[in-house]
Formats: sequence, structure tokens, C-alpha cells
Amino acid sequence: IGGFILSGPASVSLKQGSTAKATIKITDFGVFSGEVNLALSPLPNGVSATINPGTGKKQKVTFKATPGAATGSYSVTVTGTSGSITETFTFNLVVS
Repeated sequence: IGGFILSGPASVSLKQGSTAKATIKITDFGVFSGEVNLALSPLPNGVSATINPGTGKKQKVTFKATPGAATGSYSVTVTGTSGSITETFTFNLVVS
């Protein structure tokens, strides 16, 4: 039996009208070697996230905020799925 663990930054800061980047790390354990699909939610109004596959087990995420994006501190959950396995981790997204 195996699976994976997701990890990443505790917090990501983003200004209105700008972009920020973060890396999500996928750590396999046991006999797991599958592909992991990532999703992020919820994102505040005016903020989008694009997941660009990185090298190995690192996925790069680019956050983009519109000039009118909702400011504040938000709890965002990253969900990774591979077949019947689902793992999550949560980080803080700060929009100023």
C-alpha cells in the first residue's frame, strides 16, 4: 500500500493587479507512483490560479489577481487526486 503527501507554502501573498508563484510538492510513499491531479479552492473573487506541471513531483502554481480582486486573508485548500486516493493541504492566501 502506498500513497502521496502534498506540501507547499504556509502562506502566499499577492497584490491586486499582480501575480505570485508557489510550488506544490508531491511526496510518494510506499509503492505509489501514480500521476496526481491538483485543484485549488476556494479562491477569492478576482483571483485565478493556473497549475503548470513542474519537473518530477513539483507542480508550479501561478496566482493572478485582477486590479479589483477582493482583499483579505483566505484559507485555500489544495486537493490532489490519483485514482481512489485523495489528499489535501491548506495554505493562507493574502491579497492586499
